[in-house]
Amino acid sequence: MSFSSASGFSLNVNEGGIPCGSSTPTIEPGNRCAVSVTFNPSSQRHYSSTLNISSNDVDNPTVTVSLEGDGIEGDPDIYVLNRNCNFRDTEVGESSRPCWINISNRGVAQLRVRVAPIADLNFVTELSGFTPCESLTPVIPAGGSCTIGVKFSPMSLGTHRGELIITSNDPDTPNIVISLEGRGI
Repeated sequence: MSFSSASGFSLNVNEGGIPCGSSTPTIEPGNRCAVSVTFNPSSQRHYSSTLNISSNDVDNPTVTVSLEGDGIEGDPDIYVLNRNCNFRDTEVGESSRPCWINISNRGVAQLRVRVAPIADLNFVTELSGFTPCESLTPVIPAGGSCTIGVKFSPMSLGTHRGELIITSNDPDTPNIVISLEGRGI
């Protein structure tokens, strides 16, 4: 007995309740073995193939199983840890420690992000730190993440509030707003 398949599909002979163990098993009379076929498309299109099972059975020397599937591009899925940055009181003219905002992609397609400039000039975006984003428009691969820092640098006394707006190509969450607040002393 032997198996063959085509592009987009892979044969797994060592899985299932009664695995075959190889692609050319010998099956004793009255016994059986199980195989599975996995669909793993490499592009966005329709796939059609066959799984041919050849054997020494004189009545059915070849059994053909049709395989079909559609490769689709999945979506990115943005996840942002830390949606509020509340800074300690900071002296005018000085800078606070950064508030780190981790942006991750929990989806299966690339996440394209744009970090908008902060309208309130008392807050400054910083791109250094642990797994930093290299720019304000990072492309994050599936399963990847990067970190943006924001510092509070008050130019005047009093409470200052701002927003860091993150837009992305995530169809479910195209915009995320991070609240920023600090008091200049």
